[in-house]
Amino acid sequence: MEADLPFEILSYIFLLLYTDPSVPRAQDDFENTHKLLSVMTVCKRWKHVVASSPTLWTDIWLGHSPPHQRTTINRWMEYVEVQVNRSGNLPLNLNIMVECVALDDALRILSPHLSRCRWLGLRGPSDKDADQDKCSKLSKLSVDTTSSAIHKLLSSPFPTLKFLSIDHFDANRIVEMGNANSTRFIFIDAPNLISITSRCPYLKAVVKCSHPPPLGYSSLQDLSLCGSWLDDPFIIPPDKFDIPSLKTLRIESTDFLWQLLSALWIPNLENLAIVCDLAYWPPASELPINISPMKHLRRLEWHTYSTADNEEPSLEYLLRHSSNLVSFAYITNVDYEESWPESLDGFSNIAMVLKLLSKYEAATARLCPNLCSLHLVSINLDNVVTLIDLRPALERISLQFRKIGDVIVTGSRSSWSMIVGQMRWIKSRVEFEYPTLKLPIGLEQEEDVAWNPEGTTECVEGG
Repeated sequence: MEADLPFEILSYIFLLLYTDPSVPRAQDDFENTHKLLSVMTVCKRWKHVVASSPTLWTDIWLGHSPPHQRTTINRWMEYVEVQVNRSGNLPLNLNIMVECVALDDALRILSPHLSRCRWLGLRGPSDKDADQDKCSKLSKLSVDTTSSAIHKLLSSPFPTLKFLSIDHFDANRIVEMGNANSTRFIFIDAPNLISITSRCPYLKAVVKCSHPPPLGYSSLQDLSLCGSWLDDPFIIPPDKFDIPSLKTLRIESTDFLWQLLSALWIPNLENLAIVCDLAYWPPASELPINISPMKHLRRLEWHTYSTADNEEPSLEYLLRHSSNLVSFAYITNVDYEESWPESLDGFSNIAMVLKLLSKYEAATARLCPNLCSLHLVSINLDNVVTLIDLRPALERISLQFRKIGDVIVTGSRSSWSMIVGQMRWIKSRVEFEYPTLKLPIGLEQEEDVAWNPEGTTECVEGG
C-alpha cells in the first residue's frame, strides 16, 4: 500500500500530478491555492511529503487568499511566505492575479526571491472566468494595487528570467500613483529573457540594455506588444533596437505599425503577426524607406476587419520585403463578425489580396514566389482554382469561412456537378481545408457540397 512507498517515490508521483497540464490548479484563478491542495488533505503523510518537497512549490500562483486566510492581510502574507520558502532555492514560476492581490504588500515577501524567477506572469481574468458570475465575484475580491507597485516589480533585477507574460487587465482597478505614463513603457532588467508577451496596452515592456545605441538584446526570441492607439508615438523609443535573435514578433492594436518596425532591427525574424484590424493605414507615399528586407521571414499573419480601409499599400510593402515567405494568412477576428454568411457580403478586401497574389514582382516572378501555404478569410472555388494555376508552389489552402454558394447549390444539377468537380480537382492538387457545415437532412451531397433544388441555403457552421 501507499504507506510502504518511500518518500522519494511518493514525491515523484506527486510531481507528475503537479506538472500535468490536464490537472487543474484550482476551481478558478482568483484564489491563492496550491495545485495539490486536495492531495494534502488525504492524510498527514501525504501532506508532509508535499510540504517537504521543494519541487512541488516552484509554481507559485498568487490570487485572493483562500477563505480560511481572509481574516487579515498579515495572515495572507504569512501564507504567501510559506509557499515561497518551501521552494528552497529552485527556479520559480510566478503568476500574479493583479486585480486580486495587494501587490504593494506582497512585494515585501517576493522581492528577495525575484532573482530566481524563471517565469513571471501578470494575470487578468482568463476567458473561462469572464462570465457574469465570475466578474461579480472578482469585483468583491478586488484589492487596491498601485501602478507604482507594478512598476517596482517589473523594474526589479531578474537575472534568470526567461519568460514574461502580461495579460490584459482592467486598468480602472489599478490605482494610479504619481506620473501615470511612467507605467506604460518599462525596461526589464532581465539579460536572459527569451520571450515577452504583453496583451496590456497600459504596460509595454522591453529588455533593459546597458549598451549605448543601437541597443542590443541578444537573448530575446519572442516579442508581443499591444498598442494603445493614441499614445504610441510618444513612447516609441527614438533609438534603434537591435534584436538579432528575435524569431517571432506580434504587434496588436496600433495605428503606428511602421514607426515600431522602423525602430526595430530584426534581421532574423521568421514569424510576424499584425493584429491591427481597425488601424489607420497610411498611403504609399507615407510608408518608410528605412525598412530592411526581411530575408528570413517565413510566416506572415495579417488580421483584418470587414470595414478595414486602405490596407493595400502596407500589405503590398510587407510582401515585397518578404521575398522568402512560405506561409501567408489573411484572416479576421471571428468574434467581430456577428453573423455568417451575411457578414461576408461586405467583405471586399479579399479582392485586394487576390490582386496582390496575382501581381508580378519581376518579369516572370510573382510576389513571394516560394509561397506554399495560404489561409484566407473566404474566397469562392473559382478563385481557389485561379490561385493554384498562378502559383504552382502552393501546397495548402485553407479558408476561415466558405462561400454559401459553394456549400449548397440551388441551381441545376449540372451546376452542382460542376462545383463538385471543382472540389475534387482542388483536392487533387493541394491540401484544402475549410470549416465543416451541418447541411440540411435529405439533400444530395458529394465532397461537402449539397444540391437543393428547393432553393434554400440554410446551414450551420461547425457541424
